[in-house]
Amino acid sequence: MFPRVYNHPDDGDIESLQSCQLLDECEQDLKGLQNYKESLDHVMSKYPDINEYLKRNLLPFPADWPGWYYPKKLIANNCSGKYTSLIPEQGQFQVALNAVEDTVIIFKHILRNCFHIYLVEHCKRSHGRTNHHSV
Repeated sequence: MFPRVYNHPDDGDIESLQSCQLLDECEQDLKGLQNYKESLDHVMSKYPDINEYLKRNLLPFPADWPGWYYPKKLIANNCSGKYTSLIPEQGQFQVALNAVEDTVIIFKHILRNCFHIYLVEHCKRSHGRTNHHSV
């Protein structure tokens, strides 16, 4: 649930997750702001030491897009200051995946036309005719 805290981490240690401790595992839909709030509240109520830690420290919170968006929104809408020590962030892997997906979505019409043209030309060369139904 919560990421590791490091003092000069070793790359091998980070990659192997040997310095990570699982605090709790609970089944929870994470499909909206309320779900993320309930999940965070569950862990904070079960482990009061985390609350003390968060009073003096910032805690990076790497996640995919919903895991970044909803905790960020929770912090922005929070009047009590309860979650302000959490720093939601998207990891490099998630940013790279989003960039690839956005590129495909943005250029979808161009890619579709190029793919169609390629298949039509390939069919013409392979079969000596164009069969639009197989494209």
